[in-house]
Amino acid sequence: MIYIALAFAVLAAGLHVIIFVFESVLWTQEPIWRRFKLESQDQAELTRPLAFNQGFYNLFLAVGTFVGVPILGRIPESTYRRLVGALLVVLGITLFLLSRRSQ
Repeated sequence: MIYIALAFAVLAAGLHVIIFVFESVLWTQEPIWRRFKLESQDQAELTRPLAFNQGFYNLFLAVGTFVGVPILGRIPESTYRRLVGALLVVLGITLFLLSRRSQ
């Protein structure tokens, strides 16, 4: 049963990578912003910094999953918790720096 859950986690991580590309790379292209129910190019430009940061959030979720699944059960739980904490710190710093850059 755990292998089925891990397979779904990896599939979800793959979806997060796709969403990262949509939000952080392709956001201002019409097919993408229409997919997210925006009504104009102006709205896409206005929401671009928000989408950019949200895309990186999704990317970090995917990275955490791609790194975490293979090592699950192979390292002590305390080490695993430290890795998750470090990933969250790096995510926070990255989003902070990216949000300052996009202003």
